[in-house]
Amino acid sequence: MHPFRRNSKNPLSNIVRIGNREIITRGLNSGFWTDLYHRSMTVSWPVFFASAALVFIALNGTFALVFFLGHEPIANVPAGSFLDLVYFSIETLATVGYGDMHPQTHFGHVVATVEIFTGMSLLAVMTGLIFARFSRPARAHRRHGPGTSAWLPCGMPFNGQCCLGRTSWITCDVAAAIAGT
Repeated sequence: MHPFRRNSKNPLSNIVRIGNREIITRGLNSGFWTDLYHRSMTVSWPVFFASAALVFIALNGTFALVFFLGHEPIANVPAGSFLDLVYFSIETLATVGYGDMHPQTHFGHVVATVEIFTGMSLLAVMTGLIFARFSRPARAHRRHGPGTSAWLPCGMPFNGQCCLGRTSWITCDVAAAIAGT
């Protein structure tokens, strides 16, 4: 038994045309969580930033709720003031920390530590994704052939291979032979 192998009876298949030939490709099932990196690289800029903002708001709301479960974990926050906890969470997740609010209990320190680590990790991932989105080519090169470097439809460079969908690859030599060029 292989715990990491997908056992799908109907794997995703696509028909790809190369010249006058049709090739059936098989790959991963297309679910939302299947390939988040590919999805984040191919969505439009407004959707990318809206998704990032949604994640930021969800994380801040979650951490504010966790702070709310403790007994006055943050100094200078009135008891029961959820909005102040949200503001403290925004400051902590963004690693700003203005100083007027700070953890005052062990519970508050533990939650703030987890939130700071989450904020630093989120900052690193977002920086990498934005850099990757800016550094990819604007459009795919149409001229590639045997022994040349090909730009994939997803915008990522790959030497000597052509992309047939997200998960299937063939060399440019094979593509040229199939197409009869």
